[in-house]
Amino acid sequence: MATILVVEEEQEVARALAEALCALGHRVPQLARSADEALRHLDAVRPDLVLLDERLEGAGAATGAALQGRAGVPVVYLGAGSAESAAVSRSTTPHGYLQLPIRPGALAATVELALQRHALEARLREREAWLTTTLHAIGEGVVVVDAAGRVALVNAVAEQLTGFTEAEALGQPLSAVLRVLPERPGASAPCPLQGVLEVGGEPARAPGEATTLLLGSRSRGELPVDLSTGPIRDDEGRLLGAVLVFRDVSARRRMQEQLALNERLAALGTLAAGVAHEINNPLAFTLSNVHYAAEELEAVDALLAGPALDARQLSELRARMGELREALREAADGGARVKHIVADLRDFARGGRDRAGAVDVVAVVERALRMAGKTLAARARVERSLLPVPAVEGSAGGLSQVLLNLVLNAAQAIPEGAPERHCVRVGTRVDAQGRVVVSVRDSGSGMSPEVQRRIFDPFFTTKPPGVGTGLGLSVSHGIVTALGGSISVWSEPGVGTEFRVALPAVQPVPRAAQSLPR
Repeated sequence: MATILVVEEEQEVARALAEALCALGHRVPQLARSADEALRHLDAVRPDLVLLDERLEGAGAATGAALQGRAGVPVVYLGAGSAESAAVSRSTTPHGYLQLPIRPGALAATVELALQRHALEARLREREAWLTTTLHAIGEGVVVVDAAGRVALVNAVAEQLTGFTEAEALGQPLSAVLRVLPERPGASAPCPLQGVLEVGGEPARAPGEATTLLLGSRSRGELPVDLSTGPIRDDEGRLLGAVLVFRDVSARRRMQEQLALNERLAALGTLAAGVAHEINNPLAFTLSNVHYAAEELEAVDALLAGPALDARQLSELRARMGELREALREAADGGARVKHIVADLRDFARGGRDRAGAVDVVAVVERALRMAGKTLAARARVERSLLPVPAVEGSAGGLSQVLLNLVLNAAQAIPEGAPERHCVRVGTRVDAQGRVVVSVRDSGSGMSPEVQRRIFDPFFTTKPPGVGTGLGLSVSHGIVTALGGSISVWSEPGVGTEFRVALPAVQPVPRAAQSLPR
């Protein structure tokens, strides 16, 4: 049963309508003859529906609009006028229209449909308000766009991250509000809606899958964010728009950088004794040769200060000068060796802070083997299979950290004392997908399947206390995935372990030039 207010100038028509409505089981507590009367009854009656004479005082449509706007009451117009007045009434989006005189059955059907439509609209508004409140309350940035890629909603967190208020953003193209920056100078910026709105080919990622992008925030500058996108479709699958959810990952990136620094320091600690030995050997003979050269120069100076030299003395002097030159060349070689070691340590210590660019993978592998040379020499032979490969995009310091960690892990998987019985194999190649692959394989103790499943977990280690931090492979995994690559492991207890790092090449490799997978 509904409460209905009838607003009709002709009292006979109003009473007939009231009787018909009551017969249908509805309540009609008041009849109104004017707009003022209808608005006065509104608060007292609180009707579920209003039947309104469209000719009322020459302003039926205006009265209907006032009733709908003031109380949200659905209106059904009663029409007996011209087509022009009916068009004006319908422009106010009524919930129904009844032509007088009313045909049998039309009143019941129109009233029922108007009440159902109003109830559905109320539920829709309630659901929309609930969803909007939820989106504005969650702790991640949310931007909704329509099918044309224009902004339809921006929540409070998105306002903070982008620097745009919702009022500024509404109706703007997404690219004007969510400004994604290129990952490196000269590169093109990725499109967060690629494939989601059925433009630009296949989706860049599965719906809901997050990717890290660099956001150009109007209020906070460059900001790393994790972004996931998904299409919005109706029940029939028609595309209505897309939703983008993103979060600030600056703190996580700083933590990852700190973990990488801690791991580099731990690796430097592992290398300290070997590096000291590597520096001490060339430094020792460099100093010895310099002292020898100084003594020889004093002797030559004394010889030249004396009487004129005969042929035998001149011949001896030439021989001594040759030995002196050789000693100085050896001293220069020793100094260059020390300089090389120091340069390797410096590049390694810089980690991922050096400028991203094209990286010579073979050179980075050679550097890692040099730095770990002393540790490896006490445990295993080193076999190299370094095929020419294209450069990869990234940080030489970061990639050096990954490969040095893998080489040190391979060495530490082998006990000291019998290097002739063990081997560490390091190789580079190009796989069937055109990726650059670096493999590090040892003949150590291997790992169980349980250990392999956790090998990339932070702080997980099988090494004795004080030997490992449990961060090396976790940090390496993060560096490799940030470069768009992958790192995998194969291991068999009692046989050994192999790690493979696969990275996209800077220039695609022609299929004919790609080496076969091993």
